[in-house]
Amino acid sequence: MSDVLVTGASGFYGTALVPRLVRAQHRVTALARRPIQCSEIVELVSVDLRDREATWRTLRPWRWDVVVHLAGPAPKTDQTWSDAVETIRSHVQSLLHVTSAIPAGWEGRFIHASGAIVYGKPTSDRVSEDHPRNPLHAYALAKCLTEDLLLGSVLEDRWLLRMGGLFSEDRRSGGLFNFARAAYAGETIHITTSAPLVPWELLHLDDAVEAVLRAMTASARDPGPINVGYGERIHVVEIAERLAQKGGVRVTHDGPSPPAFHADITKARALFEWPPATLDERLNLLWSAMRRAEPRTL
Repeated sequence: MSDVLVTGASGFYGTALVPRLVRAQHRVTALARRPIQCSEIVELVSVDLRDREATWRTLRPWRWDVVVHLAGPAPKTDQTWSDAVETIRSHVQSLLHVTSAIPAGWEGRFIHASGAIVYGKPTSDRVSEDHPRNPLHAYALAKCLTEDLLLGSVLEDRWLLRMGGLFSEDRRSGGLFNFARAAYAGETIHITTSAPLVPWELLHLDDAVEAVLRAMTASARDPGPINVGYGERIHVVEIAERLAQKGGVRVTHDGPSPPAFHADITKARALFEWPPATLDERLNLLWSAMRRAEPRTL
C-alpha cells in the first residue's frame, strides 16, 4: 500500500485511474481544478496547479510515496496562437510547481503521463524511445517540455509513459468512435486528411490505467521514457478498415496519405510485462459496446 498523489484527477484518465488505485488499497489524494465524484476514502483537493503558492500550500506537509502526474489540458480542436501558448504554459507550470514542492532527498516514484505525439512524424518504421522528438502542435510541444523539465530535475525515480490517444467504450467522441459508429450504422467510413499529417497511436483507457499500476510496482528505478502501446503498426486507414469489415462497409480516403506509427515496446515488456491486451481485443470491446448502446435495425 502506498500514499499516491494524482494530479489531473478530474480528467478522462484520472477518473478511471483513481478508483483502480483505491481498489488496489492505495491511499489516494486526488488533485483537480474542479470538484469530482469519488469514494469517500479518497482525499479530494481542489487546486489550480498553475498557481505556485496555492500548490505549495496544498502539498505541505509532503506525505506521498508516488506521484502520478496527469494534469494539463488536452485540446480537441485546432488552437489560436494565444490558446496554444496557454496550453503550453499550463502543462509547464503544473509540472514545475508540483516538482518544486517535493522536498529534497525524496526517494519516491514520479510517474508522468506523456504521449507518443512527442515523436511527430516518425523517420523510421519502428519508433523506440531514443527516436528524435519532433512536436507538430502545441500539445505535443507541451509534452516535450514537461519531459525535459522532469528529466532535468533532481528526482531520483522518473517514469515517463509515452502513450497513444486514449479511447474506451464510454468515450463517445474521437476518430475511432466515429469509425465504429459509421460502420455499425452501415455507412461508408469517410476519412479526410490534411497537413500537418500526424500519425496515430492508440491505447485503451483500461490499459493506460494498467500501465500506471505496473509502473508503480516495477522493480526498476528511473527508467525515463517508456513507449506504452500494443507494439503493432497503427495506420488510420487500416484501423478504419478493420472496423469497416465488422460492419460490412467500405472506407474512402481523401487527401494525402497519413503516416503509420509503430511503437517499439521492448522496454515496456522488460520493465512490466507489457502489453496486457491486444488492439484487436480492445476493438472488439468497442464494437460490442456499440451494439449494446445502439441496437441495429436490420
